[in-house]
Amino acid sequence: MNCWEYLNCGYGPGSENPCPATTDTNCNGINQGLNAGRICWTFKNVPCKVAEVAWLEPLGSCISCSFFLKVKEEEGEEFHLLKLGQAIQDVEKLHSCLSQIESLVNIREQLFTTFDLRENIKKIAAEAKKLAGAGWCGVYLVRGEPAQLILETPVPQGKDPVVLPLDKTTAVGFAATLNQILNFNRLSSSRGEELLPVPFNLTLDEQLKVKTRCFAAIPFRDNDGRMRGVLAAANSEKGSFSPDDLWFLIRCGFELSFAVEKAHFIEEGINAVRLASIGETVAGLAHCIKGIAHALRVSSFVMKKEIEKHPSENLQIAFEILNKNVGRLADLSVDVLSYTSGQPGVMARSDLNQTVNDAVRLLEAEASVRGINFSATYGDDLSDCLINPSRIYRCVVNLIINAFDACTPKGGSVKVKTEKVSLEEALISVVDTGCGMDESTKVMVFDLFKTTKQRRKGTGIGLPTVYDIVNQHHGRIEIDSKKGLGTTFNIFLKIN
Repeated sequence: MNCWEYLNCGYGPGSENPCPATTDTNCNGINQGLNAGRICWTFKNVPCKVAEVAWLEPLGSCISCSFFLKVKEEEGEEFHLLKLGQAIQDVEKLHSCLSQIESLVNIREQLFTTFDLRENIKKIAAEAKKLAGAGWCGVYLVRGEPAQLILETPVPQGKDPVVLPLDKTTAVGFAATLNQILNFNRLSSSRGEELLPVPFNLTLDEQLKVKTRCFAAIPFRDNDGRMRGVLAAANSEKGSFSPDDLWFLIRCGFELSFAVEKAHFIEEGINAVRLASIGETVAGLAHCIKGIAHALRVSSFVMKKEIEKHPSENLQIAFEILNKNVGRLADLSVDVLSYTSGQPGVMARSDLNQTVNDAVRLLEAEASVRGINFSATYGDDLSDCLINPSRIYRCVVNLIINAFDACTPKGGSVKVKTEKVSLEEALISVVDTGCGMDESTKVMVFDLFKTTKQRRKGTGIGLPTVYDIVNQHHGRIEIDSKKGLGTTFNIFLKIN
């Protein structure tokens, strides 16, 4: 069937005002249609696009038209999307069209030779801008926990990164949340009235010193259906983005999905190798620590006997601290040897305040050496919590050390607090007055092998370990941080 037969629009051959698709003999036979009857989407002023037919809805994109999809299915490998040489008599237009197709093909070739995700995103955004005739193209990726949309490119130099919530409060978030292509040809009327069904984020306009006139958002997913990001384009050279422009943007979205997934697989492979290497090293180290801890325990037993013969309050306190941490050292070596990520280990009724206090006392001396004002306050009714004490201890130690490292060399303040917030939940807070984090850094702090420490070299394992332990306790982490104003880590744990 030809388009006028399928749609029964009344604009077929022989009608009073025949559609341009019925009369273009240059297209005759393409997709086995009469004239352009089966490649009608390449024409601009056809009735179904401008909704001259009362009962027809104007098509935002021919690519979503049921007739387009039907022809594509029927023709299979013989399907022709573009007219190319058969129907384009303007040589310049033909060359331009062929150049666009070549550019699209070249993207995939570049992806096979370049492994840097940021570089690949930059290249695809540049190609998308050229193919769609856009004044600006940007790529937002879904990152972090909770998930947010981070503008990866272009990032204005010296400006804070653009971070959008993954919800319906912005046009980009709306497209990602509903997995829906958006194409707004006008953002406001001549009287300045807002025409968008969803809010449009103006942060980027302010940073780039531009005014967005038309806008398209193309969400892209991976093979498992997970939302990976949004390709955004603005300010078409033609005044609006045509169906062909959207087609090219959608294809660029596919390439972005491929690039992101490839980078994900590469990172997983590298992490697997790193973890295997670390696992072997740590296992050997744990055996060594276990032997040292055994020798220290024998020594501490001898010390205990001597203290009993010659009592001293200061010696007794020092011995108790030493003995407890020798025990922790031995337990830690066993814990490392038997630990499997994702398993909570042994949960027991324990005093959460005591566990946190042990971590605080361990690091008091280091705080003093660094000139950091270090304090802790403890909430009531936390003596009977269902936790794994050794792992919560490790979690708190990691958070405190991270807070110390965030403070300036001249010192700062770190406060630890516990609180029972409900019958089922307890809170551990670690607050510092250190360097703080911007939004893009907050998003990546729990990524394995990614470190935000600059003055001190970090391994990138500490905070992911914290995240893992909190998940094992069916808890959650909330971060409140501002660049230059410090950071608060709030750990909410299920305790029953």
